[in-house]
Amino acid sequence: MTRKEDISHLGVSPVIAVILIVAITLVMAGVVSLWVFSFLGDGNTDHPDHYMFSVTLSGSEDRIYISTLNGDPLRTSIMNVYIDNQHVDLPVMEITAGSVMSTPTPIDLVAGEGYNVRIVVQNELQFDQDKIAAP
Repeated sequence: MTRKEDISHLGVSPVIAVILIVAITLVMAGVVSLWVFSFLGDGNTDHPDHYMFSVTLSGSEDRIYISTLNGDPLRTSIMNVYIDNQHVDLPVMEITAGSVMSTPTPIDLVAGEGYNVRIVVQNELQFDQDKIAAP
């Protein structure tokens, strides 16, 4: 009988070893997947896309012409435009890629003069260039 009890105890160790190996493998797979997903980002789409803009200043009309070259339609309500640090009042509308929006400038533009134009979308600077006013 002693021999039979010894044999019954021999089967316990391999079963526990397999369970431990599977548990360790699952934990390691979880750690590696968390590490990999940390590089891929959080998938949060609340951040604005990076838009590409085309901007033209008209010295004779004192107007700014803005068009988006890419991206989803952009609402002007989440957008701020500045010419030489002067805020430009934008009409409430949606700009789609390729369409042009025109609005008066807060300052008198002189043809041939350079002006800094900044466009901010949801507090993220999207455009910052010096532009020369066209005649």
